[in-house]
Amino acid sequence: MFKRKLTVLAIAGTFLVSLAPNASVNAETKVEKKQAEVDKFQSQFKKLSNDVKKIDQKIKDTKAKIQSKKEEISETQKIIQDKNARITYLQDRIEKRNEMLEDRLVAMQKQPKVNLVTDVLFNSDGIVDFFNRLNSITTLFEADQDIIKEQESEQAEVEKEKQLVNEKKESLVKAKEDLVAQESDLSKSQAAKEKSLRSAEYRLKLAVKELQDAKEDVRVRQLEQQSLELAELSNDSDDSSSNASGNAGPSENEGPVASGNAIVDFAMQYQGVPYVFGGTSPSGFDCSGFIWYVYSHNGYGFSRANVKSYWNMATKISSPQPGDLVFLENTYINGPSHMGIYIGGNKMVHAGSRGIGTISLSSSWVRSHFLGYGRF
Repeated sequence: MFKRKLTVLAIAGTFLVSLAPNASVNAETKVEKKQAEVDKFQSQFKKLSNDVKKIDQKIKDTKAKIQSKKEEISETQKIIQDKNARITYLQDRIEKRNEMLEDRLVAMQKQPKVNLVTDVLFNSDGIVDFFNRLNSITTLFEADQDIIKEQESEQAEVEKEKQLVNEKKESLVKAKEDLVAQESDLSKSQAAKEKSLRSAEYRLKLAVKELQDAKEDVRVRQLEQQSLELAELSNDSDDSSSNASGNAGPSENEGPVASGNAIVDFAMQYQGVPYVFGGTSPSGFDCSGFIWYVYSHNGYGFSRANVKSYWNMATKISSPQPGDLVFLENTYINGPSHMGIYIGGNKMVHAGSRGIGTISLSSSWVRSHFLGYGRF
């Protein structure tokens, strides 16, 4: 009998690799979906990177324009300074000329009996000297008038230029303010883009991690499926009790399933519900999801967790009662990895490869992976 069991399990180990992929179609679809998300995020990340680079270039161009405007303002200020100096110089000349003319008038007023024209007329050595003196006086007055007119003209011109330059300075200052505001807006845009970039990068990393986790799920699901297939084959082939491994384990005495136990009765009504990795509802269960669903509908308020967490939560017992828990280890991952509900008669109900069903605790698969009993 034992030799026949080993033969069955050996054959199962050979062919389960081809069976597992069929059970992991959904997981592989998840991988493809996550890969598409990664590709999408990578495309968005690349676009955002290009946008930020363009904004960086705009900011550089704006700063160059601001610097150019500053130089224009500085040059304008220098022009104004030069023009003011020129005005001061010309006004000083006018002032000196005015003083000279006033001095002449004062001198003439101090000699009231002397008439400049009479003096020129009677003190001239002759008619030629007379006209020469008269011409000199005329030239002198005309020169003074020309100087005054020239200075007034230049002063008016410089004042006009000063006004124009001041207007230009105001416009340049306004332009500088506008450019600074533009730079501020661009900086804000860049900050927003960089924030989006960081968000996209985070989402990309998260998507990559989820992709890796999804790929790991495929591997884990395949391993779990293989283990559960072995469990079913072991349960089918074990028509009598045998402690083949020699490990301490469950009792070999089988009997009828307990009745009247609320947890057992509730659990047994879901026999035939298909196995779904991560499932927690009557549309599909995995082993820990089935435990959580049954217990949460029977007055227990703990959260959904994995087998290892439930093993740590449970109070360890040596003699199980219907409704207690059976824990297995190293079925497809190291440590606590599978569990079911003890229903009496040395059997448990669990989420197997064929869905919710019962398995004998005397099966070689249960005995080789038996960890212990627990109670919530």
